[in-house]
Amino acid sequence: MAFPNTENALWRLINKNLPGPQWTRIETGQTGRGVPDLEGCWDGQSVWVELKIVRSGKIKLTMNQANWHRARDVVGGRSVILASDPKKNKLCLWRGCCAMPLFCDPDTPPETTLPGPLNGESWRLLRDHLFRGTMRRKGE
Repeated sequence: MAFPNTENALWRLINKNLPGPQWTRIETGQTGRGVPDLEGCWDGQSVWVELKIVRSGKIKLTMNQANWHRARDVVGGRSVILASDPKKNKLCLWRGCCAMPLFCDPDTPPETTLPGPLNGESWRLLRDHLFRGTMRRKGE
C-alpha cells in the first residue's frame, strides 16, 4: 500500500480502515480558523484529528491550528495531529498538547509511528491511540 500524499487520500484511508467510529469530515471555510479536519466518536469517546502530510521531512501547522489544539488540551479534550509520511511509508502521531512545540519546531519527532505496510493490528493500535489515549510521552 502506498502511503497517502494528500490529506483527502489520508481521510479516505482512515474512513475505509477505521469503520467503527462515527467520523465527521470538517470542511474548510465552514468553521473557525484552526479547527481540525476530522471529528470521530467511538465507544463514547470523542477525538479531533488534524490531518497532515510530511513534506521535506516536516509537518506544517498554522498558528491557528496550534492554538486550537492547545485550547482543547487545556479543557481536557482529546485531539491529535495525524500525518502520512509517504517517503518513509509510515503514519506519525502527536497528541494535541504537542501542537505548539510542533508549530515552533516542525522537526519535532512524532510521539508514535505506525510503519507500513499497515495491517489490521496497525489499525487497531491507531484506533486505541485515537480513542483510548494509549499514547504517552516518554517518561509518563
